Formats: sequence, structure tokens, C-alpha cells
Amino acid sequence: MLQRITACAVLAGMSLLLAGCIQSKTVVTVEKDGSGTIEQTAYWAKMQMEGMPGGLKAGGNLDEQCAKTAKALGEGVTVKSAAPLTDRKDWEGAKVVYAFNDISKVRINTVPPVGNLKAESKDISFEFAKAPTPKLTVTMPPMESPVPDQPKEAAQGPEADKMAEAMMSMMLKDLLIDFQVKVNGVITQTNAAYPNAQKNGLTLVHEDFGGLMGDEAGAKKFKLLKDAKDPKAMKAALADKDIAKFIQMDPSEKVTIEFK
Repeated sequence: MLQRITACAVLAGMSLLLAGCIQSKTVVTVEKDGSGTIEQTAYWAKMQMEGMPGGLKAGGNLDEQCAKTAKALGEGVTVKSAAPLTDRKDWEGAKVVYAFNDISKVRINTVPPVGNLKAESKDISFEFAKAPTPKLTVTMPPMESPVPDQPKEAAQGPEADKMAEAMMSMMLKDLLIDFQVKVNGVITQTNAAYPNAQKNGLTLVHEDFGGLMGDEAGAKKFKLLKDAKDPKAMKAALADKDIAKFIQMDPSEKVTIEFK
């Protein structure tokens, strides 16, 4: 029953403060008239649920939780389908599909709030023009390191830093966040950094920390990503070939997609 109650709330709330045991994929699909769907699939370790704060343990049901999430996503967003996932041992999950009439009214975060925790990054927003050909403009939040900062009160020094990095690696080892935009058609022009081979979509954010930390070369470059505190440093870190295999974040402030 808890799984049914919390499914949409978890999908609506993936904070890096908790996300070490969360894996999620979001696909926003846009039609030629600006309508479309948001498909979110997420898995979280069962033990993660025991520590969830806020209203995730409160009463309610799947429909109520998803309706609340749909309202937060924007005007006219509705729940199309929702179902728990039980196909992975020691993990719980859910797949929820939302529908919208106008993509320009949708606001979505790759790491929305979980319970009482709020994501620090701003939402992704959209603009859409139907003529002369469909054109979607995605406004990205300011680029920042996906690795959470070490608390200011934490112990300092080489040994403390080494211990902190080890703890960070353990926390992030299962973290996977993927955010894609697709169109029902063929992309004719885009400035996106990571378009797909099918020419019908692109990746805005892909953070596979499990892959990064499990790769010898990638793990050695983790410090580059952790220490990137401004957009210039982030772009440099993401350009490193050992990091780029596992971490992608589109560097453009505005990503444009024209399609037919």
C-alpha cells in the first residue's frame, strides 16, 4: 500500500540530498501543435523509503499524489497513467505518464523536491511556436555541478577530504538521472549538444554516477566535477572524455529544436 501511496510523490521529488539510491528517467515528448506527454520512470532502494521526510508517509492514494504533481507541473497537465514497478529486487519503482495541452505552460525540474527538501536549481521551462514550422525553445537553469557541496562545518584537511570523497562516492554510486526531450517528427535544426541518432530527440541531462565511479579513469576525474563551481569550470569538466562518457549536461542557456 505504501508503494501505491508514494509512487508519484517520489517521482515528483528527486533531490541529490537523497538521490544516492534513486534512478530516474524523464522523457518529454512534444507534438506539432505543442501538446504532448511527460513520462517519468523511477526506481528507489527500498531502504530509502524509511528515511523519506515530509508527506510521503502521509495518507492518500496514487491518484491524489499524481494529481498534486500534475498541478505543480503546470496549467492543464493531467495524469494519463500511473503504475508501481516491482521488477527489480530490493528496489521499488513507479512509471507515471502526464499529458499536457501546451508545453509553454510546463515547468519541470530534473531534481524536484522530496518531502520537505527543495531542489536548489531552477526549473526547465519551454516556449513553443507552431509557424512557419514547429519550434521548441528550452530554457535551461544555470549550469552547476551535480555533486552536492561538502557542509561548511565539515572537518578540513587531507585526511578529512579523502574520507569525504569516499563517503560521497558511496552515496552517489547508484545515482542515475536522465532527462530527454523528444518530438513527434524529425528534427531539422537544433543547437543541442546531445541529439540522438534518430533525429527525433535529444538529451538535456544525463548523470550516471554509478558508471563514473565504477570506471577507473572516470573515478580519477571525479574531483574535476566536484570542484566545478561556475559554468566555465563545469564546461571544462564535461569536455573531459572520461567524464563525458557518463555525465552530460547541455551547456546552452536556450536549446532550440525545429522539427517537421
